[in-house]
Amino acid sequence: MFFNYCKIAWRNINRQKLFSFINIFGLALSMSIGLMVLVRLKDELSYDKFHPNSNKTYRIISQVTDRSHNVFRLASSPVPLAETLQRDNAFIENGTTLYPGWGGKAEANKKEISISTVFIQPSFFQVFGFKTVYDKTGSLKNPNTIILSKETAAKFFGSINPIGQTIKLGNLGMFVIADVMQQPPGKSHIDFDAYLSFSSVELLVKNNLVPLQQGSWDPTKGYTYLVLKNGASQGQLSKALDRLTASLKKTWAGNNNNELSFDVQPLSSISPGEELGYSICNIPTIGKVMAEVIIALVILISACFNYTNLSIARALKRAKEVGIRKVAGASRIHIFMQFITESIIIASLSLVLSYFMFSLMKSYAPFSGELIPTDIKIDEQLITWFILFSICTGLIAGTIPALILSSFRPVAVLKNLANVKLFGRNGFRKTLTVVQFSLSLIIIIFMLVFAKQFNYAATADYGFNRDKIISLQLQGADYTLLKSEAASVSGVERIAGISDFPGRSASGTVMVKPQPANDGIKMGFFDVDENYIPNMQLHLLAGKNFTSANNGDEKLVMINEKALAALKIALPANAIGQTIYLDDSIKVQIAGVVRDYNFEGFERPIN
Repeated sequence: MFFNYCKIAWRNINRQKLFSFINIFGLALSMSIGLMVLVRLKDELSYDKFHPNSNKTYRIISQVTDRSHNVFRLASSPVPLAETLQRDNAFIENGTTLYPGWGGKAEANKKEISISTVFIQPSFFQVFGFKTVYDKTGSLKNPNTIILSKETAAKFFGSINPIGQTIKLGNLGMFVIADVMQQPPGKSHIDFDAYLSFSSVELLVKNNLVPLQQGSWDPTKGYTYLVLKNGASQGQLSKALDRLTASLKKTWAGNNNNELSFDVQPLSSISPGEELGYSICNIPTIGKVMAEVIIALVILISACFNYTNLSIARALKRAKEVGIRKVAGASRIHIFMQFITESIIIASLSLVLSYFMFSLMKSYAPFSGELIPTDIKIDEQLITWFILFSICTGLIAGTIPALILSSFRPVAVLKNLANVKLFGRNGFRKTLTVVQFSLSLIIIIFMLVFAKQFNYAATADYGFNRDKIISLQLQGADYTLLKSEAASVSGVERIAGISDFPGRSASGTVMVKPQPANDGIKMGFFDVDENYIPNMQLHLLAGKNFTSANNGDEKLVMINEKALAALKIALPANAIGQTIYLDDSIKVQIAGVVRDYNFEGFERPIN
């Protein structure tokens, strides 16, 4: 029976070539977007699957409530939290703390590369499924030791065994390489270039090199992960956190009477999960995943409506076929199965064409990496998803036409085809047409608005000069040597030194105080030379530019208008010569005030 359905369906597809092409091509276009979303969805659901005991591993997240009752949920938590919970609760099998204390340019083997780092405890390798190449993780107990990721080690040392080599991490000093992290068997939300020994923190804190107060319960500093014993439940951990919250109410030194509490997040719910403050690394949130799925469904449903409308439009042409088959003894379910089989075959052919379109998108640079993960593998699971996706598409697109065609009464059809009515006066078909066109218009308007916004961000005035500027990464080279050599090249007008090119983000952040006793204000900063302002054509509102001449013992800074307002200085001229303090200990003098410009990109407000 099924073979006959397929044979008749293929004959009809072959006979109505134009109709079949329109349906197959229309479905394929929308299904190619669906395939892209399925690939992204598989990638987004693959995080943290390789860790042992992942079903009983939890991250503790913080919840800060300010005096205005605004609630801020943070992926981070206080550094002492894991140790405190393990000491007071016997149902916790293991735990570990992560402290991302440094990020910047590291130097090793005559190379300088920007890397991200995190301080970890030896228990890190017991909680998570990360493995090292040389299996010398025990040496991470010693201060000033470091484990590099495999990719980072290759950047610095190539194929050479780097164990015992040293690497300089900015002002943190020299670290000895203890091991190299293996490439993990899957993706993880924990993804750093280097892993530092947690035993280094105490010494670095004493030297004011990392901003972590001993015993601090600041909820923004660390990340806490716990593994529960067999038989223990998430509810037990939640109750333990409630008890801890109650004990902290009197002792926690929150700002402006803030309240601190904690919540439990299963490891499997981190990615995709809720959007939290202070998230580590770039992981998808459940909201973004759902938005992608909804957009793909809207596009797919629009194409299915198109198939439905076309099928209903030519339903009368196949009415006699239905009538003859019913007279010959076919039941309504047989007719329904015939037409739904035809729809699924068309969807299957569309899947083949849509996969070809998807492959073209995957090889196209703007899609590859940005919209389609480059490391995704088309495995058995993904192929199964694709096939089920095409079957569902065929069912969605073909159910209504199959119901209509199978409902024809053979006597009425064979006696007088002109009297056959489809849904009264075609109101249903008109509704489908209106919905289809509405969805299409929504998609077009949506895409036009997006294109206009991206074009605006690309061409807008960022407040600094972007024309005829070439940015060169020094990679550890001598800046003065490069400046001297480049100055002799014909066409080079001016050379400026800057710690990071503006328009993406600041080089780093620093706490700024008008007086040592005042509360700190978090500000972004760049290190620049005297040519930066004229090169980027920044507008100086007051004061003077830096000069290459010796300015004495006074360290000079420039601030923008937003910093001026944050420091509560009324006029730009009033700021000149004033002293401010960076990270409590660095005393600097304001040399000038520049007009605000978008140094962190156009998608963010100026800070």
